This record gives sequence, structure tokens and C-alpha cells, in this order.
Amino acid sequence: MNSKPSRKSLSGRPLGTAKFKPVPDQPCDGRRSGDTTALVSLEPELTPELAEHIDDNDGLLPHLFMGDVARWVIRVHQQASSETRLQQLFDFLEAEYGDGTSATANVIAASFVEFMIDEPDIIEMFGPKLTQSYTDFIGGPHERT
Repeated sequence: MNSKPSRKSLSGRPLGTAKFKPVPDQPCDGRRSGDTTALVSLEPELTPELAEHIDDNDGLLPHLFMGDVARWVIRVHQQASSETRLQQLFDFLEAEYGDGTSATANVIAASFVEFMIDEPDIIEMFGPKLTQSYTDFIGGPHERT
């Protein structure tokens, strides 16, 4: 019998069991995306990230751009006195997440929250909705310290 061992995610769960799955990205004109415009106006340092993303992809691909934002958050978090700065961004994402059923919530959950699996210090800064999204992703409660 030739059975392949099941592959596991970083959380130890079998792959493909996450609650949120990204929907295929569709290019769009970055100027018409209100969520992205509001995010970048909140944190102007993301402006060159967005411009490069749009140039590289011939438009805005929300899931990919949210991955860029996640990597930027990790870099900023490593700097001194970043907590207040990042908390404003997390508060914005918390508000945009809404009731968790919108396309925006899917982008935040699948391409930002799930990206933070190895970043417990950042997860500690999440509000209740993002924390619940993370809990749903890992399949159990996140232990706050």
C-alpha cells in the first residue's frame, strides 16, 4: 500500500483545514479600493509598498498586498516604540473586519492574521475580532500572557 504521509501546516493541523481560504485575487485599479486607500493614508510608509505592488501586478491584488502589509508590520514591530504605531493599524483592521463575513474580512483573515502564526508578540496586540480569527485558524484558543 502506497500512502503518502499527510502534510501539516505550521500549526500542526493537516493542510487545507483552515476556516478561511483566500478567494482568487482579481486585479483592480488601486485608486478605487477604499479600504486600501484608508490603510495607506493611516500609515503613509505603506505608500511605496502599494505603488510597487500595483506596478508589479498591473493592479491591486488585495490578498497579495495584505501579505506585503503583514511583512511590513513584522519589520516595524522589531523597532523600538512601535506599539502605538501598530496599534492604530490593528484598530483599523479590527474595524474593517466587521462581522467577519465580508470580502474585506476574508482578506484580513487569510492574508494578514494567518501570516502572523509565528509572531506571538504581534498577536497579543490584536483586538477581539482578529484574535478570534486567529483562534479559528489555529483550531484552538490563543493563550494570552
